[in-house]
Amino acid sequence: MSGTQKFIKYGSKTMPMGEMTLDEARRVMALHFPELANEPKVEKKEEGDKTVYVFTKQSGKKGGAKKLNLLGWYADESLTEKLLAILAEKYHVTTVSQTAESVTVEFQGTRYWMCDNGGEINVGRENGTDEPVSIASTADRRFPTLTLTTTAYRLHAHLSGQQIDYDHREGDDKIYQSF
Repeated sequence: MSGTQKFIKYGSKTMPMGEMTLDEARRVMALHFPELANEPKVEKKEEGDKTVYVFTKQSGKKGGAKKLNLLGWYADESLTEKLLAILAEKYHVTTVSQTAESVTVEFQGTRYWMCDNGGEINVGRENGTDEPVSIASTADRRFPTLTLTTTAYRLHAHLSGQQIDYDHREGDDKIYQSF
């Protein structure tokens, strides 16, 4: 084989990069090592005919508060704010309070809490005795992408007591997850 071979290294594990770009490699590493999802340090090392990208976990940023991320560690944290804005604008769902772990919203006089559950958004009625419901916020293999407006539709359908049509897709906004 001619040319430079590219590898990804994290800890004691080294994997070939193949034709992946560095951004694609970052996403792959975050899937396998969640601790690398938040801007890992990447050092490029040349070793003969090899280029090795060494990933290391960034230590916490001083003074930086963790933001709520309803869409999972693989999605940019700013997308949660966009999702809440779509819920407010399109479905009149009001954000009441927000922490690093959950958000409280109000819809038609009832308050609900929401939090990430690894590919699902858990939704429960505030001070309610009913079990929380897990709403899929990731795609399935038939429809490999989701938009924020599709996720907002699913949340609104649940909050309004409608059955969620998981085949329903809408919007051309940013796709935040794909297989």
